Amino acid sequence: MNNGIRLDGGLILVPTSYNHLQSAATHLVLDYGPYTFVESGPMQEKVGRDTGLQARGVIAGKLVEYRLGVFQGVRGRGNVNPLRTTGRISLHPFKTASHSFFYAGNRFGKTKVLSLGAAVDAQKDCRNIHGDIYAEMPLAEGSCLTLQTDVSSYDGGDLLPDLPKQTTYLAEAGLTFLKNRLSVWAQAAVRDYDSELRSDETNLQFGVGGYLDGHRSALKLAVDHRSYDAPKEETAKPKRTAVALQYQIFYF
Repeated sequence: MNNGIRLDGGLILVPTSYNHLQSAATHLVLDYGPYTFVESGPMQEKVGRDTGLQARGVIAGKLVEYRLGVFQGVRGRGNVNPLRTTGRISLHPFKTASHSFFYAGNRFGKTKVLSLGAAVDAQKDCRNIHGDIYAEMPLAEGSCLTLQTDVSSYDGGDLLPDLPKQTTYLAEAGLTFLKNRLSVWAQAAVRDYDSELRSDETNLQFGVGGYLDGHRSALKLAVDHRSYDAPKEETAKPKRTAVALQYQIFYF
């Protein structure tokens, strides 16, 4: 198979931010970021997936990965709206671009990784722009540091009035140690609306994970706290804190 171009079709993850394309099997934290799929409902996706055709590939000796897709999006009554188009490019200074459809999360320090990505997602007057950095650094045998940050700007325009102008931020960091058996992490996510009439949100998560058999068997405990800024002339929504214990098993 030619690694310079591969074709995917069907109901697939739209190539936007790094976190949007991560494999659920290798998350450092409990799950995707709380605002990773904010376009999913207004765009009528299935958890970030849309029906379409995508070309992707790895070029320049695993230095560059690209993805370019055409998707259904919201066609409207009579299918009069143009198709949704999405393009993504990422640079990998250590030449570690992967041919995998899903992006990897925690690799347990098996290799030094740095990914610098950007994407544009558009349909009619809807414009969403994404930028992200993902890095993993082996520290010593059996330990590593994992970092990720994603910034996304959304504007649903007249096509998607339920997707108001906003910017979302995601940052997470984790340390894996004790022969890759234990990890601790922190994640911060922000949803910042352009309008003062909406409640901005901040979500903080702190957790610890135990790996019994790598990603195939993992036990994670996390504390999640969400707070809201009061919109103009209104009272802020009440804060909420949740504690989650998660055991996941994957066979792959």
